[in-house]
Amino acid sequence: MAYEQKPNEANFFRNSDVNIIGKATVEIDGVNRYGMVVQSKTADGKNRFEFMVSAGLIYENSDKQTPKSPDMSGPITIDGDDYKLRAWINEGQNSGEYLHIKFEKKEAPEAPF
Repeated sequence: MAYEQKPNEANFFRNSDVNIIGKATVEIDGVNRYGMVVQSKTADGKNRFEFMVSAGLIYENSDKQTPKSPDMSGPITIDGDDYKLRAWINEGQNSGEYLHIKFEKKEAPEAPF
């Protein structure tokens, strides 16, 4: 069965062709950001390098309440919008271990009157 892409969800599979070249804190327009350079391969085998900026930290859930509780979670920010990221470690019959993530947009609290 083919993987069906759903809004605000994704599956991350291990890829042995991907390497983290380096990680660092970099100041961009007066704001310290954490970033990394990642090396991968194009379809024709050429090196490709990407600069990626962290959207936030996610943490291991060491106190899972049920087997269906996420294995990891944390707050992240993408394009100025705040989300709660939840992640589960799953095992695929053909793909092996992979990470399934869901993003839930946080709504701004209503102003008190």
